[in-house]
Amino acid sequence: MKRYEELAETLAKDIRNGNLPPGTKMPSIRKTVIQYGVSPATAFQAYYRLEERGLVRARERSGYYVTGQVGRPLPQPAARPSHQVSTDVDISKLVFSVLDAARDPQLIQLGSAFPSPELFPWERLGKPLIEDDVYGELYFGDRCPLPAKAFDQEGLVMHCSSFSKTLAPGFRVGWVAPGQYGEAIKRLRLMTTLSAGVPTQVALAEYLQNGGYDKHLRRLRHLLEMQQGQLIAAIGRHFPDNVRVSQPAGGYFLWVEFAAGFDALALHRAALEQGIGIAPGPIFSARQGYRNCIRLNYGHLWSDAVEAAVAKLGQLAKAQLQ
Repeated sequence: MKRYEELAETLAKDIRNGNLPPGTKMPSIRKTVIQYGVSPATAFQAYYRLEERGLVRARERSGYYVTGQVGRPLPQPAARPSHQVSTDVDISKLVFSVLDAARDPQLIQLGSAFPSPELFPWERLGKPLIEDDVYGELYFGDRCPLPAKAFDQEGLVMHCSSFSKTLAPGFRVGWVAPGQYGEAIKRLRLMTTLSAGVPTQVALAEYLQNGGYDKHLRRLRHLLEMQQGQLIAAIGRHFPDNVRVSQPAGGYFLWVEFAAGFDALALHRAALEQGIGIAPGPIFSARQGYRNCIRLNYGHLWSDAVEAAVAKLGQLAKAQLQ
């Protein structure tokens, strides 16, 4: 273990043990250097490490403060059995209401399907499988999880991805590795549109060739991982005690499960009245299931407004349970 990692772990233990409670200002870099006999560079790296883990948060011209990430541990939602029969899917009014809310710039967008533009440099089955991998590049850790396409020996997997979740939602440029279905996909595409915007594709091609995209993705993954920790910590501070929260190793969504009988649709309506957008569980189910669940988006730079929105959601949820 490197020296800065040892220092970060020592400080993390102080936070976990309560010696540095939430809201406490961390020792300055100068004090840390003197107290632990390390270089300023080592102290800075240790603080960056704590910030990556969501344990501390930097405030401009003020220093680092403990965030409360070490609050009560949050259990993850239990797995539910999948349905083995097909179901007709209809786009309901609820889905449209959530999508409309996602366009309102006045709402704190915790239910949107897109991260904030501020994070971007721009505003084997024997049967065919369509693999939607638009979040595949937003993994946390050192290695990207292999998609189903990596194991496709017969060309049965149509692997689809896009820049809309990682670079610029408005570009609407994606790609497909079609396997044995290439010609059929080409014909279907010509029936709908001759071509996507050529200037946009040329600009993206140049950006990819120059290596800017890889650098952007590294920064984006770091920010999303840190923001996930901040949102989980805030949920632990403000939501009911029996809530369950997923902890995905990538992407920018959390799945939150309340106790049985909780009404996520009622929470959705109440949150809209308070200027907060969320995604209630029933919009993700053809059978209108998951009525006690919501999806939250942590793809927005953490701010006091987001913290206040999570706190208000917690108040609304607790009020419903009383």
